[in-house]
Amino acid sequence: MTRFHNTTTKPLSAALLVLAVTAGLPSQAAATILTFDQIRLGGQVVPTISGNEVEQDYGDRVTASTMPVSGGTFTYGNGGEGFTPGILAEYFGATASNGAPASALWEDGYGDLENVYFGDQRSQSLNIRLTGDAGVNVRLYGFDLAGWPTTDYVIAAVRVIGATQLLFEQTDVLVHGAPGGPGRTTFAFATPLEANALQIMIDYANLDGALQDNIGIDNIRFGQSGPDGDPDPNVPEPASAALCGSAVVAWLVRRSTYAGA
Repeated sequence: MTRFHNTTTKPLSAALLVLAVTAGLPSQAAATILTFDQIRLGGQVVPTISGNEVEQDYGDRVTASTMPVSGGTFTYGNGGEGFTPGILAEYFGATASNGAPASALWEDGYGDLENVYFGDQRSQSLNIRLTGDAGVNVRLYGFDLAGWPTTDYVIAAVRVIGATQLLFEQTDVLVHGAPGGPGRTTFAFATPLEANALQIMIDYANLDGALQDNIGIDNIRFGQSGPDGDPDPNVPEPASAALCGSAVVAWLVRRSTYAGA
């Protein structure tokens, strides 16, 4: 094995050491935005058509804004933070009688949103479950709700449920949709809600059954921590690692100075 015995450190060596430190930094936060812009029709992916079901593989293991899938491509928003290769998505409405799936997509009329996911009449609630691989946590950053036909509603609650606990709950939620108002109700979590399996539940059981299909959700923004996602909390953040690298360089400069004295 070759060893180096130089007592002086050249600038290039220090730069390489800093590069080695920063090369091990964790990747950027990952975040995918579900925009519900496609369905399958006759096995082929086409732009969303009102009344058709959401595809259950939409949102699964997203690694790019355009993803090749059976029958064509699905598209996603991102916001510049990366994607979510370690997460699977599931969509369902909950009925009062048997809990069977009961949901679909709609093109417009839900406030100012386009291509929204909604529950059928008498579905009681609208649900999205996001599940991470082993060692991967889902991080929920936010989503939009709106009422159809461009109408405001007050619904029973919005909940975000982890595997073992309630992560968030707001009751008596005003869902915007009427003209002249905000056009949507936005939920944004400055500190993302996090769990390995996470369920968004839009509870509108207080509405008359015939109106329960009038609440839609869009722009679901979620990320992942763990492999290919946000950094492990035990790994130094970029600023900390940079400071560490700077301290090492300073030590090397001092060593070089002392050695040359």
